[in-house]
Amino acid sequence: MEAKQSNSKAASISQNASAKVGKAGSEQQQDSVTNRIVRWKKRMRYQPQNVVVNKKKDSSRHEYYKDMVDSESQSQVEIPRAICVADKVESSAKEMKAMLQAVSQHTSDRAVLQKIPRHMRRRAASHNRKRLPRRLHQLAAEMSAQSEIHSTDISTKVPNRKKRRRKRDLQNEFAKRAGKHGWLETHMWHAKRFHMSESTDPMFKHWGNRVALFPNDKSFRACYRAVAKHCLIQDLSYLRCLHLSGTHDHLLKLLTGVTLQDTKFDDIVLHGEREKEIVLYQTTTSTGSSVCLGPAYIYWRPSTEAQNSREAHLWIHPTILSATLSLLSTYCQENSLDVRISDISDNLQRFRLTGPKSSVSLLSILRPLNYHALSDEKTEITLMEKWMSDNTELIRQLHSDFISVMTDCHRQVFARPDKKVLLENNTPEYNDGCIFPVITNDPRLILPLDKTTPTLTEAKKRLKESMEEQSCHVDEVPSEEFLTDAHSHDFETTLCRSPLWDHDIRNQVSQNRIPDHIVSTRKRQQKFERNEKVVSESTLNTTIPVIIIRKSPNEGRNLTTIKTGTNEDATCQPKNSVHSGPTGDFASGWDITLPSGWGTAFWIPIIYHRVRAGALRENQTISLECLSPHFPKDFPDTDSGRYFWNSEADKLANKYYRKPPAKRPNYSVLAVPSPFQPDWNGLLKKEPLQVTEDAATKGLKRSASDEDNIVSEKKLKLEIDIDDEKEQTSLSCEEQKSVALDDGVYQKQQENAKMQMAPQIYVIRDMKEIISINNWITEKIEYKQSPSNVQMDHLQSLSKHLICVSVKTLNKGIPFARSMLCQPSSDDIDNLCNDLTDLYKYGLQSVAGPCEKSHWDPYRKQRQEAAKRKKDRKSENKVLLSKDITQPVAETSSTSHTSVSVSKGQPQTFPVQPSREIIGYVTSGDFLFSHACGAGVGFISAQKLQTLVLRQMKHVKLQKILSEEDSKKLLLNNDSHIPLLALMRNTDSLQYRFVKIEMIKPS
Repeated sequence: MEAKQSNSKAASISQNASAKVGKAGSEQQQDSVTNRIVRWKKRMRYQPQNVVVNKKKDSSRHEYYKDMVDSESQSQVEIPRAICVADKVESSAKEMKAMLQAVSQHTSDRAVLQKIPRHMRRRAASHNRKRLPRRLHQLAAEMSAQSEIHSTDISTKVPNRKKRRRKRDLQNEFAKRAGKHGWLETHMWHAKRFHMSESTDPMFKHWGNRVALFPNDKSFRACYRAVAKHCLIQDLSYLRCLHLSGTHDHLLKLLTGVTLQDTKFDDIVLHGEREKEIVLYQTTTSTGSSVCLGPAYIYWRPSTEAQNSREAHLWIHPTILSATLSLLSTYCQENSLDVRISDISDNLQRFRLTGPKSSVSLLSILRPLNYHALSDEKTEITLMEKWMSDNTELIRQLHSDFISVMTDCHRQVFARPDKKVLLENNTPEYNDGCIFPVITNDPRLILPLDKTTPTLTEAKKRLKESMEEQSCHVDEVPSEEFLTDAHSHDFETTLCRSPLWDHDIRNQVSQNRIPDHIVSTRKRQQKFERNEKVVSESTLNTTIPVIIIRKSPNEGRNLTTIKTGTNEDATCQPKNSVHSGPTGDFASGWDITLPSGWGTAFWIPIIYHRVRAGALRENQTISLECLSPHFPKDFPDTDSGRYFWNSEADKLANKYYRKPPAKRPNYSVLAVPSPFQPDWNGLLKKEPLQVTEDAATKGLKRSASDEDNIVSEKKLKLEIDIDDEKEQTSLSCEEQKSVALDDGVYQKQQENAKMQMAPQIYVIRDMKEIISINNWITEKIEYKQSPSNVQMDHLQSLSKHLICVSVKTLNKGIPFARSMLCQPSSDDIDNLCNDLTDLYKYGLQSVAGPCEKSHWDPYRKQRQEAAKRKKDRKSENKVLLSKDITQPVAETSSTSHTSVSVSKGQPQTFPVQPSREIIGYVTSGDFLFSHACGAGVGFISAQKLQTLVLRQMKHVKLQKILSEEDSKKLLLNNDSHIPLLALMRNTDSLQYRFVKIEMIKPS
């Protein structure tokens, strides 16, 4: 018993001990877990916590997590910090499977061999896939099978470059690339060598064709040398040709009704022997005023007296095509005229050769054909061959006239001074517009092997050889006397008949053009044999009718003055000098009209005769060298001219405002009111400064205290009285500020400037009117006659008319487009007289014009405020970004540029006026090589021209100096009369220059 009790006590003691030990172990284990949790929390205290998204409260934060919550009913969602990997993999098992499948597939353009590193690639592996790694065997098999399928399908095979560059494929490709704006026949030749106009350019949007602007290789100086000493060719095929047909009376009534009243069509023009330049006008029935459309060239088809139906070709600029068609159709309907009008621009091509060697170049290129017996082997003859067989004698006469005319024109230009007078007396005079029809062979068949310079001797030699080969009878071979001596044939008595007028013949000639590959084959054979006498077998099938027209733009451009009985010795005859301008035959040449399809066939042979090619810039500069207006730039009274200047103004304004204010001229300081285009509306207004009554009272009604604040260096002088020149009123800088910054005044002027297209602007082009005004100026300046009331009233009635004038600088300065012509003050004329009296000591360099003082800038304060606000915004943005607040930044950016807009609504005119009154603007100007000085073409107001003449007439000292013979030789370049002096200033300068103004004879 005692043993059992002792055992039970021991067991209980051991149990109690074990319980104590177990309790201590559990507590110890719990403490370790707690310690681990604490340590884990310490380690994770810098880790991201669970995200709690509250949709209602958190409107701007946690946007990314809000989009991930699909439940709309839950207002608060807690997104855990960590996710279970097993659950995530199980849920995205399908996506991972699709990803692995996509990776295993070969979908890129790289070949199997390209998947191997470069150092492991072998050429043998391209056709033996066992040389590839095992992982790429299956892919290589699939690729080879796919390539076999594509190889069997011929339709999907891409042709090589040689086949893609075939001519028929290129023609289809070029036809697609032409798009809305068609290409000229010489477009591909020009596109490789010239800058071409873009179809998106608004200035050329209505031309209908992409034209060449200027060459890539040289400036205009090389082209000027070609015009002055050699030959220059231009493609004028962008001009539109209208075919007019009807009775003689109806057609003549139509043409006289759409031109000026003084336009007369002489018998030479009506017989089709001369082309005439006219200006189209549209007369409005409501007001009776005439609106100018633009210039045009017209020539009639020759006909006999028995034929009552007549035809004519009217060449116009593409920008006035729709307006001209509307004008002609409307006039025919209103006057019941039976005249048919059709556009045949796609059937004709027109080139222009300019320069002294243009005649010999045509003589070398245009070879006469065999006008004797036609080919008897042919059973069918073409319409051209039939016309030739019926007019054999006429063709022979035309060829002889062509040779004699080209020889005479070349000899008149290059004759020696001692023989030039004798040659001019023995040879007929070929005036501007004379027409000479020619029937010639394909010029590609006689294309020289290398580029050669044409000479008269070589041209006659080749011409004689070709005529000997083509002649069937020895008696009809041209003699040496016929080819060397001047042929005095009265060409005006010959009818200028040409098959080019016939529509069917013209289309047949265009279709029967020999392909270029046949000509190239013959050319290669000729080059291999080194024989230039190879004649094509199909000579008769390549006959082309062309019409050449004489062009002399500088002929008779100067206006003649009236000589009274008492003052005949006052004028001096002009003498030729380096500075007297171009001669009468400068820029003379020929226009070639040929059927469509033959453009490149004539263009390439002309280029091979060392004729330089020009573009639109050369055409404009040649007109400027002759001091003649160019359309549409120098026609401000036409819609095309206004559209040109509006496009030019937008382009210049965008270029101007893209630069910062410190890198562009400040036109407010320079006192240039209209820097981007001439302001004709402001020029023809009587008030020199257009402001409202409120703005005027703010500036003119000032107190005595305000008089002390006037800054003398920034006064705006306005001359308001001609007789009393010393009485002048000046506006202070503060007055200019009140006028310019008046609320809404200047902005309304900017809006109304674009709305008013100035239909009231007219340019005087009546020849009688211009001659009468020029004679009146000569009488007032040279003969010092007092003005009559009738003449004064007549000039006052022309207050809204412009007069086209030529501008030449006196010594320094170059007038550019948009330059201002200003009225000189009495102080300016006195300073000029003082400089002219010092002429023999210092020369013309002492003659310097006045200088405009810097004006006040009305926008300076606004620009400073805008720059300050921009600087403040930058500092505010830095503070807001540091505080991580984005909402106020958006508010400040939305209120920016409220006062001054830099990107939109920029002003194109400025509310300033120079101290000298503006009387006109220069539309075209540059340094002219033919005049050796700066010159240009511009327009002045007829009313302000009267003021300029009266002011110069009253200055006795100036008239005395200018009338001296020595001054005429040194200063006036041997002009036949005393010129009219004015001031010229460019838009980016404060310096005025004295210029000579002369009226330009209209077309």
